[in-house]
Amino acid sequence: MYFDCRLCSYLDNQRFDPWIAAIHAGWRGISTNILKATLTALRERGVPLQSLELFIGPHVQQQSYEVDENVKNLVVGSTSRKNPKHFQDLGSGKYLLSLGEVLRSQCLDLSLLESQVNFVNENTRDNLMYYSVRRDKETLGRQISFVCSVKSEFGFNHT
Repeated sequence: MYFDCRLCSYLDNQRFDPWIAAIHAGWRGISTNILKATLTALRERGVPLQSLELFIGPHVQQQSYEVDENVKNLVVGSTSRKNPKHFQDLGSGKYLLSLGEVLRSQCLDLSLLESQVNFVNENTRDNLMYYSVRRDKETLGRQISFVCSVKSEFGFNHT
């Protein structure tokens, strides 16, 4: 369960016994490289990098995500890639942070191809279909997601 954070799902879509990993990735998890830790665990279990797909669900987008300099530095410092899309400086020690762009950079750091990474670019703050701690405050609910693999006569289909 989550609200403005990202739900990230790794799917191993090329094996008879596919692996699925669901990750709650808020700024703390992203700043400590939760994607890398999960990918490492999957690789240790024999899941080849080229068989993975990563799905990144709806989350608070940059225009709605203001942070202080400490959070910005922790998150942006989690990738070796420097990208002007990671944040926008508002002045006075405030920044609009793009966790999605930082995740994209982390995926490239991990040698995932762009074609293996899929984003749902829905802003949970602006879209009333989703709950948002930034919008809803005390009346806050939670998103819930399911990741599953369904076996058919043609192999596994992931949803």
